[in-house]
Amino acid sequence: MGILTKLELEYEGEAVEKFLHFFRKFCDEFEPLTVKLGSDKIKYKEAIKELDTLAHNTA
Repeated sequence: MGILTKLELEYEGEAVEKFLHFFRKFCDEFEPLTVKLGSDKIKYKEAIKELDTLAHNTA
């Protein structure tokens, strides 16, 4: 049984859709920030700050 199927069986459809939307947005923001970490020192510091903000907003 896949993860999506399991979520759909255990939770309401609207809750699953909200989760998937949030997860997609999180991944779309997280990936560029991890790439930015490999840049110069200034971009690294910016990425760390943005990742901290993203993690804080997620919690």
